[in-house]
Amino acid sequence: MKLTEYHQKVLAVLDTEAAFVTGDVAKRVTPRFGHSNRTHSGAVRSWLLELEHAGLVKRLDDQTPACWLKINDDQ
Repeated sequence: MKLTEYHQKVLAVLDTEAAFVTGDVAKRVTPRFGHSNRTHSGAVRSWLLELEHAGLVKRLDDQTPACWLKINDDQ
C-alpha cells in the first residue's frame, strides 16, 4: 500500500503503547480534511481502516468506539 500524506499523519499520531479513539486521532491530524469536523472524522476513520487492512494499525477490541494502536514504530 502506498501511504498518502494523510495516512502518514495518522500514523504519526498513533503510538505503539497508548491507544486513541477515532475522535482523538482526528483532533490531532491537521490540517482538517473537508469543511466540518464530521467529514474530517469520517475521513480519518476510513484511513484507519485502510491502515488496518494493510497491517499497520489494529483495533484493541471490537467495542465502540474503537481504540486504535500502531503495530510497530517502523512507519
